[in-house]
Amino acid sequence: WLDFSDNLNFQQILIGFFDNATDQKDRLFDAHSMNNDFDMYSFIGAEKFTIQGLSAWNDTDRIIPLGFSTPDAGTHQIMINRAEGILNDVNIYLKDNYTNILYDLKSEPYTFQSGQGQYDDRLKLIFTRNSMAVDNIEAVKNINLLSNKGKYLIVSDKNNISKVNVYGINGKLLRTFDSRTPEKTVSFDLRDVSHQVLIFKIELKDGTPVILKGVR
Repeated sequence: WLDFSDNLNFQQILIGFFDNATDQKDRLFDAHSMNNDFDMYSFIGAEKFTIQGLSAWNDTDRIIPLGFSTPDAGTHQIMINRAEGILNDVNIYLKDNYTNILYDLKSEPYTFQSGQGQYDDRLKLIFTRNSMAVDNIEAVKNINLLSNKGKYLIVSDKNNISKVNVYGINGKLLRTFDSRTPEKTVSFDLRDVSHQVLIFKIELKDGTPVILKGVR
């Protein structure tokens, strides 16, 4: 059982391994997402599920894509509510594709920043017997990307920002910030940019790289 929450909302999903289930849609083991404004789900093909039964665990690594939608920008959290059966002895990791963070969900909840909207390519849940090298997420925890009608503000709570490159989805460099005097806040006016996914490559004062994504 996974819990997804922010300051106001809560959603829970279930992913399990069962002897009689398959990795395709099963009437007895799967339930579709209700498509709420605040929602989290796994995928079978392009369809969204809040309960997904998978074929029996066979000690082979399994990677499950996750998506979510949120009506509000801000701090969000994903945590294991409980693990049962074989999953008590399996490592469970969360990969955040937007920040390139690999996180051990059994250690503590994963807290991250998100903008408003739907994100179907950001998260992957990994079940494995192997131990994987996880990342220090303190830098990412303390950086917020705020947006309002094409204007963007990056706020770093602890470590000042030295450099930011903003790229379009096609890899084109749209804006840059590079300063000998690192700042806690960096702003960009991107109202002249067409609607697309934006990639913010950030370098902090201590050299730590952080990658965030936004939507124009």
